[in-house]
Amino acid sequence: MYCFVQEVPAPIEMYDRLHSEINARTAGRDLGLLLHVARESAGGFSIIEIWSSKEACDRAIEEYLAPAMTELFGDQLQSGPPPMTEFEPRGLLIPSAGVLI
Repeated sequence: MYCFVQEVPAPIEMYDRLHSEINARTAGRDLGLLLHVARESAGGFSIIEIWSSKEACDRAIEEYLAPAMTELFGDQLQSGPPPMTEFEPRGLLIPSAGVLI
């Protein structure tokens, strides 16, 4: 399992647009994403994700996230993505997906 939190110093509208685009591109495919939560924060927005593996996360970033970000915001992107802070969950319950840790 691979988990991270990321603080993104960008307007929440940027997240909304990207989120919509990623949903359209993935069309409900199982990419190994177990949980995605985003929220507006004082400095932009924050994201928490839990993946089945780091490899699944890296593959989704390479195949879907990076191309979508470049197409939507190429001229607005910073020099690199904001850092991801990895963490190990102490408990995760997603009964409908059969995930109980």
